[in-house]
Amino acid sequence: MACDHPGWIDIHWLDPVRRHEVTLIDYNRLQSLSTKEFDGNNPVLLATFFEGPYSNHYIRSVAASSSSPGAAWATLYHHKRATVDDIQLLMTQVNARTSLPRTGGDDLTFSCHNYIRSPLHWTPRSANGLTDMAFEILIYPFTDIFCFFADDFGGLGGLSHFITRFSTFIGIKGVRPRAVVFTTSKSADGYSIPGEFYSIFSAVTIFSIDMKHPRALADITSFIMVEMKAASAALKIYRTLFSAFQLEELLQYVSNRYVKGYITPMNLIETARLHNPVPLGFTTHMRTIFSFRQPLTRDWRSQLVITIAASFFREWSSMDPQVFRPQDIFDSLYRPIYISVVNNSFPDSDLLRKKIKPPTAGVRVLSIDGGGVRGIVPLQILQKVENALGIPVPIQDMFDIAFGTSSGGIIIFGLSLNGWSLQTCEEMFVRMASAAFKTRTKFLGLPIVGALQRGLVSYLKDSYYCEKGLLQALESIFGLQRFLTSPSHACEIGCKVGVTVAVASDASPRIMTTYAKPSRVQESQGYSQVEPRNKILVVDAALSTSAAPWYFKAHSIADLGDFMDGGVWKNNPTEVALSEAEGLWPESKIDLVLSLGTGTQLQKGKDDARNKSSLSGIFGKGFLSRLYKSFMSSLDGENVWNDLWSRLSSEQRQVCFRLNTFFPESIPGLDDVSKLSEMRAVANQSSPAQYSSISELSQTILCTMFYAELERAPRYYDGAYECDLVIRCRWDHDKSIAKATLMQLQRRKYLFFVNDTRVLPLPHMASFNEFSIPLRVILPSLITDCYIRIGRNIGDAKDISGFPAHPQKLLQLQGQTSNFRRNAFPLPTRRLRSGAKRQRLS
Repeated sequence: MACDHPGWIDIHWLDPVRRHEVTLIDYNRLQSLSTKEFDGNNPVLLATFFEGPYSNHYIRSVAASSSSPGAAWATLYHHKRATVDDIQLLMTQVNARTSLPRTGGDDLTFSCHNYIRSPLHWTPRSANGLTDMAFEILIYPFTDIFCFFADDFGGLGGLSHFITRFSTFIGIKGVRPRAVVFTTSKSADGYSIPGEFYSIFSAVTIFSIDMKHPRALADITSFIMVEMKAASAALKIYRTLFSAFQLEELLQYVSNRYVKGYITPMNLIETARLHNPVPLGFTTHMRTIFSFRQPLTRDWRSQLVITIAASFFREWSSMDPQVFRPQDIFDSLYRPIYISVVNNSFPDSDLLRKKIKPPTAGVRVLSIDGGGVRGIVPLQILQKVENALGIPVPIQDMFDIAFGTSSGGIIIFGLSLNGWSLQTCEEMFVRMASAAFKTRTKFLGLPIVGALQRGLVSYLKDSYYCEKGLLQALESIFGLQRFLTSPSHACEIGCKVGVTVAVASDASPRIMTTYAKPSRVQESQGYSQVEPRNKILVVDAALSTSAAPWYFKAHSIADLGDFMDGGVWKNNPTEVALSEAEGLWPESKIDLVLSLGTGTQLQKGKDDARNKSSLSGIFGKGFLSRLYKSFMSSLDGENVWNDLWSRLSSEQRQVCFRLNTFFPESIPGLDDVSKLSEMRAVANQSSPAQYSSISELSQTILCTMFYAELERAPRYYDGAYECDLVIRCRWDHDKSIAKATLMQLQRRKYLFFVNDTRVLPLPHMASFNEFSIPLRVILPSLITDCYIRIGRNIGDAKDISGFPAHPQKLLQLQGQTSNFRRNAFPLPTRRLRSGAKRQRLS
């Protein structure tokens, strides 16, 4: 006969005043049930109830044992009627509403129980904290279904208040528990489920039950069995559907953690390997394989991948019988090993990323033209933009993708890969330009004095300048063995980086990037990618993109070929950056495009005052002269921008900015180092038009620092959709920056406008901890756009990142089955009364 004592877990605090002698008692109830009432090897689900009249009545009616509820802080029962696909249901009832442990006197003892008493190694601050922590660590992680009788809490409002204590709890099974609420209120059909429910449970359903109805208890059991089926299906996906014996072992482990005061969530996979950890020799073995740097043939490389995979699998096969998902095993046990050795080979930048683009946020694009020493111009412009923004964040951190050509590419590398400040980047750029453009003084032992001799040298040596000076400068800046895919500042800020180059033999366009293109992206843009898995050094990419014809000879990269300046096909890489952004984030809106030039002539058409470089006087007025001038004209990024601008819609133009400097007379040559100071001075003189553009640009950047996402699935109610959104800041991971951004909004007297009518207040600075503004929007359909803008008034307000957007788009971007907060957010449910069939809305 089964034991009639339902006590499972108890907490005994002998003297709360002196705060000592606290004991956790495990009555071994789970093992008793699994050996006397059902087979402990079969899978079980755990449903948690809370003590109260309605809960007591139901448990007394369906429990397999004849004992009464309430013998300990937590009691345990076997449901004698609820079975789904051989899965048994265990019910635990917790006295968590009062949150008081047993105090004074002796603890409960039963002769039929081999119970375990464990004194706590830590001193609780209060009785509430003691039992709340017990519930968080011992009950919540193992619960699959929460069953609430709202009337035991004084109604749905009281239950909502009680539920708030669950908001910080973390599960261990890969999917959040489900919740079913029973109420005697007949108005439950119109009750709006509070938002906090959806941040805690994977699905919530409310039923109106007439407890006096003869079939009330049977209906409750039927509803619970439906939840059992849904919960077991989700747990099978994550392979966390445990047997009673496994559940008992896990409970003993977490009980020890509670006794010792460990509050961090338990990792199931690491727990399964406590007695069989990953051997230390395995890490050494993997480091040896990954550090192999010799050039690999394709067949050898494929065999190496198989060898590494087999090593993981063979080690993993030694795990305990409870087999988890392979990807979860890798993340828990082997990914740290991979990260520890990844710097030697096959680096994966995504593993090191600290800040990523939120799924509903848009894309911000930065592009810098090529122009030799005139690269000092965009640095001055960026400094003015950064100053106008007024936030202690490097300007390059405001972009998701950055492209450059020639000197613009080198600047992008310095800012994004090295994380330089603009001042440091300018100092390094001047040093590099001075080292790169050192003219040859002799040829065949003879001094070079005239234009003809210079032209002859350029022809015979395939370049006017020696690559050695530029190479040494770049190596001192970027290092000798640093690859495009090596860990960098761009990895930390989640920015994709690339430069344009051209194949020297036929001028076919290429790009070199820090990322690999997704397989879905087709090579239909008119250019192709030199894949990063070819291990391109940053120095090689920088030399390739800056090897302008006549100035430097093409740069050769082993096994890849010879490359030259990407300016021969796209000196203004804005369109390339846009194309890449659309390929990497096809569903995301383009928030911002900032294209920076390296200076142009105020009055064009004066051939004698155009591009006065050291080579401009070499070719005279013949064919070579016309060819040279044609090449120099192709380097004018304004022509490329004007062509792109003509193809943009009016909406697209609102987020596109082109900033450049106009030289009143001649444009300094690409190699005219002597004009660096002059160029800096001209670039720092802001025209009224440029000042206005920078002001508008800074507002756009500020607005794109905010995005919005759905808190839960939209609810259809009274002929419209209720959409609960929350506005967040991209910099929430850095509270100081998020706070500085908010202060900048307040200085500018900016407001949030929703659908052009509603004004949202800003959070109070005094209590600032995390930027979030919740709001509810009513929309007639799921494809109706919602507008959220920031500005002083609606007339000059600009869209936040990713908006306007409609709910269906947000659902697609966030993913109805992907991680939402901790787990997937639920589909909307319709609440029905007892006796009716439950429906799930799609």
